[in-house]
Amino acid sequence: MKNNFLSGIIEFDDAYFGGPKSGGKRGRGTTKTKALLAVSKDELGNPKFLKLLVVPNLKGKTIGKFADENFVEGARVETDALRSYRKPLAEKWLHDFEVFDADKEMLVWLHTITSNVKSLIGGTFHGLGGKYLQRYFDEAAYRFNRRWMQVSIFDHLLSSVALSTPLGLAELKG
Repeated sequence: MKNNFLSGIIEFDDAYFGGPKSGGKRGRGTTKTKALLAVSKDELGNPKFLKLLVVPNLKGKTIGKFADENFVEGARVETDALRSYRKPLAEKWLHDFEVFDADKEMLVWLHTITSNVKSLIGGTFHGLGGKYLQRYFDEAAYRFNRRWMQVSIFDHLLSSVALSTPLGLAELKG
């Protein structure tokens, strides 16, 4: 098993990022930037690791690819009842889904984390466009996944930078 795969119980959902457009649709009909978010939980239901990805759409093929690249086969995946989740998640994972109800405690950790990421972007960066959103997602996931390593996080970051391939100006501008 690779270290970067989510395992155990995984909360999985989609979210939308970006400023409102006047007269635009809300929810899944919006033109905001779409993202997939997943958090694994331990046996006590506490969050362990986080994955975030900007995606072009919420089609089954996109969701299946995200799951293949990020979930351990056989893990239990909890979602709302979005139709696009059903077929790709039924193939290799135990998929638990139900229609979202705000009064039930569904996907609690994932919604809390989504709110925190939106606050980070809105509070720190005062909003940003979809072009660089994945880079901020990567930062948020890096921080979240290393939240218990506060003493060694700088050393780990320094090691990661030293071992990474340098980016040219064209790659930085995206």
